[in-house]
Amino acid sequence: MKQSLRIMVSLCFFLMVMPSVMAQDEKPKQLVAEELWKELPDLDQVISDSVPPDTSTVILLDLKIPSSFQHTKNNQLQYSENLDSFFDLIANRKNKSVRVVQIGDSHVRGHVFPAALRRKLESAWGSEAMVPATITYHTSALAQETGRNGFIFHAMGKNGATLSYFMDEAVMRDIARLKPDMLIVSVGTNESHGNFDPATYKMQLNRFTARMRELCPGISFLLTTPPGSYKRRRPNRVGGQVASCQSGYGESNGIAVWNLYEIVGGDARACMNWRLARMMARDGVHYVHEAYNLQGNLLGEAILKAYNEYQKK
Repeated sequence: MKQSLRIMVSLCFFLMVMPSVMAQDEKPKQLVAEELWKELPDLDQVISDSVPPDTSTVILLDLKIPSSFQHTKNNQLQYSENLDSFFDLIANRKNKSVRVVQIGDSHVRGHVFPAALRRKLESAWGSEAMVPATITYHTSALAQETGRNGFIFHAMGKNGATLSYFMDEAVMRDIARLKPDMLIVSVGTNESHGNFDPATYKMQLNRFTARMRELCPGISFLLTTPPGSYKRRRPNRVGGQVASCQSGYGESNGIAVWNLYEIVGGDARACMNWRLARMMARDGVHYVHEAYNLQGNLLGEAILKAYNEYQKK
């Protein structure tokens, strides 16, 4: 009787333990995903890495999209013909200063992205109109002008900014004081983490571009899409909606667009490509210094491609 009781107790114990043993089969996969996120730099490290003593010393390389990126597209502007009037000014820049202003959110505020873009364009269009000042996170990205005619590049970034921030009349007047011939608008990431409504966003773009045209007659626009981000450790698909909205708006309203989201993989791979290349911060929103450096070089390359096509006309 005692032996039978011991057998029954052992059997019950085995049946109770067995499900938990079988459930452990899934743990290695979960741990792999968790470890991948732990290997990504945290935001404090990103901020530290994005504040080099002098960005001009690290962004002169001709950078390319990593070979590990999948589903990429050609790095080129959409609707680039809408920049022809700006390119006319560039072609005759010896007789006039030509100014580019880039505005945006924290991706621009970190100063690495716009500084890389500035150096790329300087390499083709000259730097004689700007003082070669050091640019870091703690300095302004507004250029110091030498007084000579030529190409001039300014950048204004605001952490957490959406397009609505730049629609403030005082902010628009601050932009206008820089006398931009081309305004690069680099927002969308923060819109993708809120309640994004395409119709509302297009109305905002209409109001913003109309007012900037009043303040800066003859101005050209270039919209750049967000690069991609994560939300609750899942690819934030709203980023793709923002990019699609910006691209559609550019097509309908005669504005050039740089669709970085599609260039680096779109909904299928944009977010994953950055993350697997260890170029994204652990918050899933910001990027490491090398990534911003790459993005600035790619945008500069796309603009120069469009300029070369313009010269063939």
